[in-house]
Amino acid sequence: VAAGFYNEAFDELARSFTLKDGQLETQLAGRTPARAATFIELLAPERRASIFQANAADTEQNARVIKGLLALHLALDAVAATAGEGSAGATTTRDASSVVAAANDFTSGTDEMRAFRQLYAAGRLLRRGVATQTVLELMDAARLSVDAAIDAPAATAATTADELRDVRASAIAQGGVPDIPTLPRNAISNILRGRIEEFTGMALLEQGKTTEAVAALKRAVSVLPERSLYWRTAQWRLGAALASGGQERDALAAYLKSYNPQSPDPARRAVIEALYTKVNGSTKGLEAQVGSAPMTTAPARSAALETTSNAAPTATPTETPAVSAATPEPSPASTPGAPVVTPSPSPEPGASPTPDQPVVNPSPETPATTPTPGTEPSPTPTPTQSSANADAPAPVGAKRPTREGRDSACTLVLGANALELNHSGGSASVIVGLEGSSNLAGISAATNHWSDIIVLREPQGGSDTNSLKFTITSISKATGNFRITFKSPCGAQELIATVK
Repeated sequence: VAAGFYNEAFDELARSFTLKDGQLETQLAGRTPARAATFIELLAPERRASIFQANAADTEQNARVIKGLLALHLALDAVAATAGEGSAGATTTRDASSVVAAANDFTSGTDEMRAFRQLYAAGRLLRRGVATQTVLELMDAARLSVDAAIDAPAATAATTADELRDVRASAIAQGGVPDIPTLPRNAISNILRGRIEEFTGMALLEQGKTTEAVAALKRAVSVLPERSLYWRTAQWRLGAALASGGQERDALAAYLKSYNPQSPDPARRAVIEALYTKVNGSTKGLEAQVGSAPMTTAPARSAALETTSNAAPTATPTETPAVSAATPEPSPASTPGAPVVTPSPSPEPGASPTPDQPVVNPSPETPATTPTPGTEPSPTPTPTQSSANADAPAPVGAKRPTREGRDSACTLVLGANALELNHSGGSASVIVGLEGSSNLAGISAATNHWSDIIVLREPQGGSDTNSLKFTITSISKATGNFRITFKSPCGAQELIATVK
């Protein structure tokens, strides 16, 4: 909770605790029933019995936030169950009141993390389609809390918490944690302020206030980092709002901006094609703007494959919101990432997209050649390889010289020592493996220019146990040669990424 990983916190709470009539309940030591109004009081007997500690190593504020988080999720689950039963009327009203009360308890306080809690709660309310007026109130209050939130020690983690949830789970399962570089203050500010306007627009649209919703969503796209995943998500929702207001031509323009041809989404493309045909009378010229129609559902792709120079990731609408510009999950939400990971807008407002979960390894440790924006990169002596060839299996090359700190019994091998990609969203991949070892968990990638490129480790396939795939993506307009260092217990290797 302190780091803003509210989803993960609830998962842990749900294992041992529940709420009934405002009272927390659990089984102390796994077998003794206990009931109390607060966590501090509830756990006192177990604490005293186990470590003879009379006082809790916690605060009343933190205990209240954790209880509010548990209450919020349980209330939302009750709303979902009611909807599933097809009930209506008094039951729905009662459940909605419980949700509002829980959301207010969870977001109370004056601490620097309050804005993150307000965005988290608003996103969950929108997802369930309840308490839209409460969402508007939360967003009004969040506007006053942004400045404090930006300076919170956990600001980067909290900004990208939803997008990195699966990434963290994967890393923890391997005995580590993802290395997430700290986002610049301006990136965090733009993401938070843009998401506040986005959630405001979504709530207004739910209330049927189309004109006000369009205005709020336009503010969102003007603040969010252009071409980032968050920006694409907001553009899609703006298109939906414009379409609902009868502004079909403007809606089409917003939909086209949100669509990323590099990661085609059949469902979104179908929506765009239908509206394009309605506006223009045919699909002539559509393919030039959004690419050919995919034959099948596009494979999952990292939500943070596109970002802007201020660390805001971008992704296609198929991706469910992630980091550099991360986004919690709004109702129709996306959950965006930064050198972070983010999800993309859902095909329709109210639907929540599901982000891919690459492992983020960027870290400002390795010195790199500083590229000069707008200038052509100098020729690189190492051979280049296009992204089309970069996915070839890593060759089993000759043993590299033993280096300090490496295991001489194995060797780190790269599928390519150089790659080429276009600036502002271009990407290429490389296969990395170990010769003489099967322990891939220790492989990481670092670059000193994460504000211009990001390096993401893709999820490992079920049958692929001998190598890892890393995707390098340009997130700014800077061109030149960028050095990326791959490290492992078996040594290190360097790759040059030439951005044109």
